[in-house]
Amino acid sequence: MVMLDSQPNEALTGGLPDFPSQYSILRRATALFPSLARLGVFQLVNRFAGDPLPVPTRDEERAVVSTGNLNRIQRDEFAELPATLKEAAELTTLGDRPLIVVTAGKGAATGWIPLQDKMTGLSTNSVHRVLPDTDHPGLIHDKTGAATSSQAILDVVASVRSGALLPKS
Repeated sequence: MVMLDSQPNEALTGGLPDFPSQYSILRRATALFPSLARLGVFQLVNRFAGDPLPVPTRDEERAVVSTGNLNRIQRDEFAELPATLKEAAELTTLGDRPLIVVTAGKGAATGWIPLQDKMTGLSTNSVHRVLPDTDHPGLIHDKTGAATSSQAILDVVASVRSGALLPKS
């Protein structure tokens, strides 16, 4: 399993001190997202957003993230986040299954990196890779972040196939 800057279970229960208030605001804001998307607001905003993805990939992504459908999904995901985190907290072990946690360090909230590190405790065969100069979107949008994320996936697949421990680097 590879976790790319995954939401910690403790986000709403004190592990991230600022997250409960941020969630409250985002929860209300995301309720408006589908309507704003249908009005074309996100198409306009996304035209001015900096994004290192190459054309046409960047344009395709902007089109998708501007749709009412995707914004309904995001609204629903935010609404279900407390229940999802509670359910996820019930998972206490992956045994010795390979697990790589990849964390974006740039702009990380207070408490984020220690909680990311804690996730490696789910498996006895785990590695934590922190990218201090990469932000959350950069894990898939930037060359370095995408390369690290892709390598994590390849390392987990190789570990599963061979039965060997994950490389620690």
